[in-house]
Amino acid sequence: ELTVVFSTLAFLANTVIVVVLLYHHRKLSVMLSFILNLLVLDGIFALFGATFRGPGIIDQDFYQMNDITRTLCPMLPYFITWVPPLCSLAIFLITVDRYVAIRKPLSYVSIMTPWSCGILIATTWVIQLIKFIVELYLDTNTDILSERYDPTLKRCEFDSQFYIFVLHIVYYLVPCFLVCLLYLGIFYEVWRSTNSRNLNEETVVRLRDDRVKRKVKIVVTLSLINVGFFVAWFPYFYSLAESVLFGISRPEFKVTIVMFYFNLLWDSVVYAMRTPQIYRMMLNCLFNRRIVTSNSR
Repeated sequence: ELTVVFSTLAFLANTVIVVVLLYHHRKLSVMLSFILNLLVLDGIFALFGATFRGPGIIDQDFYQMNDITRTLCPMLPYFITWVPPLCSLAIFLITVDRYVAIRKPLSYVSIMTPWSCGILIATTWVIQLIKFIVELYLDTNTDILSERYDPTLKRCEFDSQFYIFVLHIVYYLVPCFLVCLLYLGIFYEVWRSTNSRNLNEETVVRLRDDRVKRKVKIVVTLSLINVGFFVAWFPYFYSLAESVLFGISRPEFKVTIVMFYFNLLWDSVVYAMRTPQIYRMMLNCLFNRRIVTSNSR
């Protein structure tokens, strides 16, 4: 099954990059810390796909499951509402970091400090932890929220489709909207920098040209990550909206699941190939080459 193939490859790719970054932890910049956060989450999500979809736990009929899979199935809704939202928030933090680097290059070091980076990442994890505790309490002590087995889709999920719909608005639509606003500022800055090259002397233009190329590369890399995430999750959100608003269920909509795990592989490949620091670290680990460090963001 493609989900097993993509999730396994994504887990291996993300694990390799995470190990490389942790091995060179002393050289981690703020940008690499945000990327490390995303890749760790991608690796966890990919491991979930490789372990749960490999044995067919999700696709099995509940009444054909053994005691172990019957125990694991009710845990799946908590996992699905835990990790993907964190991935969305991680991408949003990366976009904010790149926005500050492009729009406020002189103030970047003072704004995006390692301390502020750690606070932002920890805040997203704490928010999800609080949400998990609230969900667990509502599931255990009330009838407001509980998990159920969907015989059509053959999976365990929360019985409140409206709650899942609201979660996707908060963790998907709102971050996507904010990312679009940040993109407007990023594209405007790149456009302004490109047009300003003709208004300066040749020596200044040469220096500005390197900065513009770097900004363009940042925009392209960021666009590949964000567009991949949007394309992977939009069909699922669309089908969920149909289910909540119009009662239309699409059990054949499994292509969205394949896209989830392909997106996890996509993130690791894009950052490995288009981030010079990660690329150099991987070469150093593979071929024992000396890394030429730089403070470029």
